Amino acid sequence: MIKIYKSLKGVNMCYTSKRRKWEKSYIDKVFKNQDKPDEKYFDILFHNEELINAKSEYIPESLYKYYSPTSDNILDIENKRIWFSHPNNFNDPFDCLTGHDYLKYEKESLLNYIDKENLVDNTNINDSFTKSEINKIINSTTSLENSSYVKKYYSILKINILSNKSDKFQDEIRNYIEKIRRNFNLKIKKMRDINIRVACFSRFKNHKEFYKKIQMWSHYADNHKGFCVEYDLSELKQKINFLIKDHEYYDNRDEYLNEKVKATIKGGLFPVNYSSRRVNIPYTKVKKLKIKENGALERNKTLNKKLFKTFLVKSTNWSYENEWRIIIEGDICDYFDNKIPFPYIKKIYLGCNMNKKNIDALIEIGKKLNVEVVMLKMNNSKYILEESSIDDYKWSEEQRKFYNPFTR
Repeated sequence: MIKIYKSLKGVNMCYTSKRRKWEKSYIDKVFKNQDKPDEKYFDILFHNEELINAKSEYIPESLYKYYSPTSDNILDIENKRIWFSHPNNFNDPFDCLTGHDYLKYEKESLLNYIDKENLVDNTNINDSFTKSEINKIINSTTSLENSSYVKKYYSILKINILSNKSDKFQDEIRNYIEKIRRNFNLKIKKMRDINIRVACFSRFKNHKEFYKKIQMWSHYADNHKGFCVEYDLSELKQKINFLIKDHEYYDNRDEYLNEKVKATIKGGLFPVNYSSRRVNIPYTKVKKLKIKENGALERNKTLNKKLFKTFLVKSTNWSYENEWRIIIEGDICDYFDNKIPFPYIKKIYLGCNMNKKNIDALIEIGKKLNVEVVMLKMNNSKYILEESSIDDYKWSEEQRKFYNPFTR
């Protein structure tokens, strides 16, 4: 295990000045230690404390999370827990969706089918392909980018070749293509539906930057009517030690869960990388994916690595979010009804458009948790937020009680 830790540090230092980030090599290291075909990310980490602790130097001191002002969100803050969402519910349909090259998959599958079914015959051009036509398919491109030198696969197949064949042969080829398309799309959908859940945060260099990011309040805090919580994660930088063994679970349930939850949060925490290109799964890997009898996709090392890396890449259009994520397997989230204990609240920031009822509720929660609550208001001359005194708010509320609207 010491070798793994040293190797990881060496790899990370190598990537510090390069575009590739440490989290990719970390994920590779985790799954390099996978011993069983069905072993998942956290199954590996829970048996490898040194691998968990190798992440300590990358844990940020604090992260911020924006909330809409729902009663569930306010209650979660009071109970010091955090909701984990399935990517199907995200506002960006590209988010956590693995890229792919379907056309290349179709082309290669079709060529294999033609070869397997002996559909090449220069003497029967109406109900088979000629060698010349096969070469045209092979040399065609599946790229959607413009090319003046290479013909497009679809144009070659559908316009130049299939249109000159018999109706029966056209139906055979089209039925086969439709079959592999359905199979391919089903596998991609199963990848999307795998029960891995995510909690999203933002990281800022300082409070000055935090106050400038006004669009985050508009997008994730109901147009400034919600709130934002700053979480102090310095505790996660400390070394993880599992003192309570698995067989001691029933005797020390709370301590056991606290250890495992802390390790889960630390192990699942990563920064998001922003790129113009999606994480893509090669068509050869899609072909090897298997759907089990229960309808679920069979998990393997290659698929697990691809999924975790997919969850950590977003379009450069979202780079202003400075996002970090905690990624957790669904079975762990299910145990906690998708609300994981998260006792790291440092400050609660109240949006400048928040209503009185929610302001009062969160001020009381701050007292209960011994957490600072900060009211925000719009700066009068700049596009930034600034702090507003809670004492001034309480004073104005007291004054309002003495106002008599019936006296003119």
